[in-house]
Amino acid sequence: MVDESSFDFRGLTEEALTDAMDAFNDALEELRETRTVNVSPWWFDAECAEGRDLHEVLYEGGTPKAGRDARLRMARLMDRCPSWDPDLPGLPDEVSVNGAEPCLALSVGHSWWHAGNGHSVGCLVFTVSRRRGWHSVTAREDKTSEHIERDVFFFGGAAGAAGVLALAVRS
Repeated sequence: MVDESSFDFRGLTEEALTDAMDAFNDALEELRETRTVNVSPWWFDAECAEGRDLHEVLYEGGTPKAGRDARLRMARLMDRCPSWDPDLPGLPDEVSVNGAEPCLALSVGHSWWHAGNGHSVGCLVFTVSRRRGWHSVTAREDKTSEHIERDVFFFGGAAGAAGVLALAVRS
């Protein structure tokens, strides 16, 4: 699962963003060789900078700037990942990671849902994200239910994916 909420390009220079995209692309490409990597059906709408969504940055070369080859490669790789089913019952829109304010993190919510159903799913984060390892994710299955806390695994590269398969889901 690609965690689209980890695409935060704020404060990165063109060179740093290009390098981060290259590292993310390498990880995603390597993972796709042996695993199914799913993305949110709305990954291109993820806000990656103030008032800018990922679509604008990747497809239009909008600000923040990144190298053309890195942008096109990332767009191509993400486009080739299948989308997960947004109509699963009890799938949350907002989640809280480690007690932070709830935020829109659809793929993290999807991973939280899978953790509650006994499936091991890890979240591939963008290279500059500091989220790695097991993190507590809290969400609700619907507006009237209680908040439920589950552990979700986050990793930043293909090397972390090998550990995902060996890890049991912790709920």
